Amino acid sequence: MDDTRAPGALPLILAVCSAGAAAVHFGVMPDHFGASWVHGVFFAAAGWAQFAWAAAVLVRPGQLLFLTGAFGNLALAVIWLVSRTAGFPVGPGAWTPEPVGAPDLLCALLEAVVIVGSLVLAERGRPSETSSGKSSETSGESSGGRSGERFEERSGERSVTKGKGAVVVVVSAVVAVAVGASFQPSFAGSVAASFARASTGQSAAVDPHGGHHHGGAPATPGAPTDAQITAADSLVQAARRETIARWPTDAAAEKDGYKVWTDSDGVRQLVKPAMIDDGVVLDATRPEALVYYRRPTGSSVLLGAIFIMPPGRRGPAIGGPLTPWHSHADPCLAALCQTGRTDVAGETEMLHVWLVDYPGGPFADAAGPALRTAVAKLPAG
Repeated sequence: MDDTRAPGALPLILAVCSAGAAAVHFGVMPDHFGASWVHGVFFAAAGWAQFAWAAAVLVRPGQLLFLTGAFGNLALAVIWLVSRTAGFPVGPGAWTPEPVGAPDLLCALLEAVVIVGSLVLAERGRPSETSSGKSSETSGESSGGRSGERFEERSGERSVTKGKGAVVVVVSAVVAVAVGASFQPSFAGSVAASFARASTGQSAAVDPHGGHHHGGAPATPGAPTDAQITAADSLVQAARRETIARWPTDAAAEKDGYKVWTDSDGVRQLVKPAMIDDGVVLDATRPEALVYYRRPTGSSVLLGAIFIMPPGRRGPAIGGPLTPWHSHADPCLAALCQTGRTDVAGETEMLHVWLVDYPGGPFADAAGPALRTAVAKLPAG
């Protein structure tokens, strides 16, 4: 039975894996703070807890510490699994499953190693002290024989120690390279986008960085991060779930206080002016505007939602280049003229979220040809 009081290869490997998982949590923490402070605080706490556990294993390993590591990482793994199957209960896109990305998949794997390894070491427990005394059966051995045995034992221990050290070094290098590679856009972006498309069934065109292709200029340069891809897809899913259930027709929207903003060729945009300056941003339960198509038969279908910022304020680019806000110089486009306000100077930014198959992707700007194409694809009704 191994003595867990002196770190051997397995405790050191578990410390490396825990530190790797902490590095992943620290790496995605800024993006999650951008999406929601609740998400950011959670990832910061998880990272520091895993880093502290790794340090404790190096300083004072023990049965209680291993049990803490096993069940703590099990809790994190369960939370991750729930977020990918049912969705988080708080934040943007609550209860919307998130796509699997390369960093979080690696983090889950490292946590699984810590769980299994910690349970193995905890099962071994703290061995009793037997090495300090020898039974009397060895007392008659010659001093020369005992010296030879001790020399062989020391030589064997040195060989084992070198072997353990080599294993730990190799594992550390593999974990470090894996963590670094998972954050590379060419690797992480493509993996995350593949899982996102598979889980949501999206058929939108994909750009070389692993995100959707959108009309207009990108909100931020460069490739989207895993957190940005997650936030963008979560917003689409939340908008689809909330708006269709609440306002399936333009009549339902008008009954709830939305007013006609534009009406052209059957495409109707309805807006709630009071929501534009209410301090609520990107809430799928409170979209500032809705877009419908009214068929010649009189029935209507919801095409998408529009989130509108107050004049002069920039919209949060939660999806990076995936969620471009479109500027309009005329504040009356936001129906602010209907409110009687005079302090409406400045450009108005809007973010479209299309719930139907729309040319350019779910966040493309509204355009006549694209709208006609999207309408033409609608089922008859």
